[in-house]
Amino acid sequence: MKNITEVIILIVYLAIVFTMVRPRSQGPTLVKNTGDALSNLIKSATGGGTF
Repeated sequence: MKNITEVIILIVYLAIVFTMVRPRSQGPTLVKNTGDALSNLIKSATGGGTF
């Protein structure tokens, strides 16, 4: 069971890396948008970063 889980995780990691390095991929845009969304979520939860 443990070996099957490791193989599945490895396949997922390889798919993520392939998405990131493939020419004309939307992967980098996805990472940027996800990071921006997380940043905006933190800003709204903390009052926008103002004191």
